Amino acid sequence: MTLRKGFLFLALVGLTGSALFADTLDGKTIELAHYAKAYIGQGNITVEVAPYKSDDGPGAILLFHGIESAWDGKALNHRVRPGPLDGQDYVTTYHGKDWATLIVRKSDGKTPAYALYLPDVTGEIALTPSDGAAQLTDPHKIFQEYQQQEKNGAIP
Repeated sequence: MTLRKGFLFLALVGLTGSALFADTLDGKTIELAHYAKAYIGQGNITVEVAPYKSDDGPGAILLFHGIESAWDGKALNHRVRPGPLDGQDYVTTYHGKDWATLIVRKSDGKTPAYALYLPDVTGEIALTPSDGAAQLTDPHKIFQEYQQQEKNGAIP
């Protein structure tokens, strides 16, 4: 490869955000989204979401804050499944069983409604998307938090 072609290749890698080393999750290659999502709920609850793509389909790491449960401060890997009413279910494995934590539904066909369901918390927690909170985080930070908690054995 000539010097000029090599420089062009490196410039394109930098512009596209692609890296020579891919992120891996559970031994599989994933591609993190460029931007995180964030949702807020009553009582200072925040859920930060790092969406990703993999060969197994879409997924996301969810990081929970302000929740009076063992999941407070935890980052958990989720599969994203299609749900009824043009929605999505964010599903993780908890005590060996599937647990749908974040549920998205378009009951009127247009406006999505977001609900959070957690172990040891009675009922649903209504959430609202927050562009401001999303701008304060990024998928790579959420992913790094997940990796650190997994390494330390802190994931429920």
